[in-house]
Amino acid sequence: MSTSDQRHLSLDELDLVRSGEALPEQARHAADCDVCRTALADLQALASEIRRARPEAPAIPSGVDAALLAQARALLPRASRSRRVVLWRSAAAAAAALLVASGVRLWLGGSVPGDVDRSGRVDIVDAYTLAVRLKSGAELSRQWDLNADGAVSTADVDAIARRAVRLEGRSP
Repeated sequence: MSTSDQRHLSLDELDLVRSGEALPEQARHAADCDVCRTALADLQALASEIRRARPEAPAIPSGVDAALLAQARALLPRASRSRRVVLWRSAAAAAAALLVASGVRLWLGGSVPGDVDRSGRVDIVDAYTLAVRLKSGAELSRQWDLNADGAVSTADVDAIARRAVRLEGRSP
């Protein structure tokens, strides 16, 4: 079949063919068109690679899962077939963004005061990192105001350094 006088399937349409959700004419086109058949094979290979390489994802909290499902069900009856695919992908993207935001919030909330480099401990590298940030004019986090004077300054660098080299509670 000649491919120069016809429109090829979009990536979304090829993905529908790959997943078995395409319209019959889209599936026929993908089978008959050399360009689309090759693109579909590449897409199937990529999907297989992603499935094999994907790390274990954290479970979505049941409340988030239920809310997304309820919202999707409310919107789907009014949507066209192609719009449903977009809505599902948007819902998945929203869920992923929520998980990332929750993880970042937990990560930031669990930090040790003075742990500028987020290594899990306060050491001289944290004092040095804060000093460099102060000197360069980089953005400074309020959590680094260890002396609670309302400003992140060299006094906070000194407080981190003192904490890092504190000897109390250590064995000789």
